[in-house]
Amino acid sequence: MKKREKLKIAIPFDSLPDDAYLRVKQLIIDAGSNSSTALLPFSRATLWRMVKARTFPAPKKISSGVTAWSVRAIRQWLKDQNAKSENDAVVKSQEGCNA
Repeated sequence: MKKREKLKIAIPFDSLPDDAYLRVKQLIIDAGSNSSTALLPFSRATLWRMVKARTFPAPKKISSGVTAWSVRAIRQWLKDQNAKSENDAVVKSQEGCNA
């Protein structure tokens, strides 16, 4: 008997409402997965390390065995990461001018 496959409908992250929630499978690519797209460029273990270190938003416990992240919180985190990267680039370019 074939293992039943779940129907997967990919909705672009930008189209999701801020009050939506995403599970870990929707954020990262699991090892051995056939999926080629992921919202976050790190592993499940790194995600949980970052949550523990409070460098990534904490998830919400939806029910027993269901944990998910707020789209609003993830968007804010991504925005903060982009701002930090841009700020780091400006600092490096200023350091290069002073050399």
